[in-house]
Amino acid sequence: ALFGKNQKMPLGKRLHRLRYFKRFRQISAVLVRYGFGEFLDRAGLGTIFQRARKLFLRRPAAIIQLNYCQRIRQALEELGPTFIKLGQVLSTRPFLIPPDLVLELSKLQDQVAPFPFVQAQNIVEQELGKPLSELFTSFEEKPIASASLAQVHRATLPSGSTVAVKVQRPGIKSVIEADMNILKTLADLAARHIPESRPYDPQGLVEELAKTTRQELDFVNEGQNIEIFRTNFAESPEVRIPKV
Repeated sequence: ALFGKNQKMPLGKRLHRLRYFKRFRQISAVLVRYGFGEFLDRAGLGTIFQRARKLFLRRPAAIIQLNYCQRIRQALEELGPTFIKLGQVLSTRPFLIPPDLVLELSKLQDQVAPFPFVQAQNIVEQELGKPLSELFTSFEEKPIASASLAQVHRATLPSGSTVAVKVQRPGIKSVIEADMNILKTLADLAARHIPESRPYDPQGLVEELAKTTRQELDFVNEGQNIEIFRTNFAESPEVRIPKV
C-alpha cells in the first residue's frame, strides 16, 4: 500500500499510515545512533525522523570509537532477531560485501544472548500441555545454544533418553512479520533513491530473507527435513543424525 494507490500522498503521511510505524521509528533511531542517518536522508526519510536525529546527534563515545563494520554489527544486534538474520545472510555473501564486514557479521552466527528460562518453560508447557516436571526427568535451565530465532536446552525424558529441546523466542513470529514489512519498504526506498544499492539487489535480498526465515520458523518442516536426512544417511557410519 505504501507505493500503491496513495502514490501521490506525501511520503511522511504514507509512512504514518503503516501498521508498524512505531517499530519503524525505533529502527530509524538505532540507525541514527550508529551513524547511518545518511541512509534515511537519501531514502527520503530524513525529515520524517528529525526527532530521532536530534535525540542521537551526539553519539556515545563507545559508538564513536567503533569502525563501520562494528557499528553495523552492533546496530543489527540491537535491532533484534530479524536484523540478526539479515546480518547472517550477508555474512555468507563474500562476493557481495567487503571481507572485513563478512568477518564482523560472522560473529552474529553464534553470539546471540538467550531469553530467560522462565519464558522457555512457559512455552514448552503451553505447547505440550503438561508441566515440565511431568514431561522430563531433568531440564537444564541454561541453554546449550542460542540463536536469533530459538534456543536449545538439554533435557532427559522419563524413558532415560537425552534430548535437545528447541524453543522459539517468545512472540518471534509477530516480530518477524513487522520487521519484514519494514525491511521491504526500506529495500524499495533504497532501490528507488540510492542507485549504488541496486547491484546488491536489496529487494531480492529481503525476499530471500523472508523465505528462509519463514522456513526456519516452521519446526514441523525442520523435523521432516531431519528425518529425510536420517533416511538418506542411514547406511553411513560417518554421519549421525538425531531422531526427532
